[in-house]
Amino acid sequence: MIGRLSRTICGSAIAVRLLSAQIGLPEVTLSAGSRATLPLSFEAPDFITALQFDIEYDSSALQIEVTVGDAIRDSAKQLFCLDIQGGKRFVIGGMNNGRIAQGPLLQLHLGTARTSTAGSYPIRLLNLIAASADGDEVWLGSTDGRVNVELHAGAALPAISTMNAASFIAGP
Repeated sequence: MIGRLSRTICGSAIAVRLLSAQIGLPEVTLSAGSRATLPLSFEAPDFITALQFDIEYDSSALQIEVTVGDAIRDSAKQLFCLDIQGGKRFVIGGMNNGRIAQGPLLQLHLGTARTSTAGSYPIRLLNLIAASADGDEVWLGSTDGRVNVELHAGAALPAISTMNAASFIAGP
């Protein structure tokens, strides 16, 4: 759905494009202390040239590092990232008026702490805004992600250890 909506701010009419655009994250299940990579997908019409959004997550249970995805690389845009309370803020843009390609915007490299408790940890996409080449504000939808953490059963080994036939661990 593409349309136009006018709204008045401080006596000035501002045109806003409404469209069916979406950024989103999948759901993943990890063991405590493990890692995975999730793509942040982007689907939108051809006229979006800049994006800004926040990712909110529980930093006591999850660690997130980010690399540029194909959509940013193919569009010759730049990624700016800032740590904020409870997450990270991202701005994607550039000096060109080229559109941002569809596909994975970012690759989120997730890690769960070894001390994470079993449970479900949301990764929320907030404060989404985009712009077209002519400066119109574009509204986007989002699909939040989730990391489900499971605990392994069994004996835990010390961080630095070697197991061999001479180890004193009970077993068969």
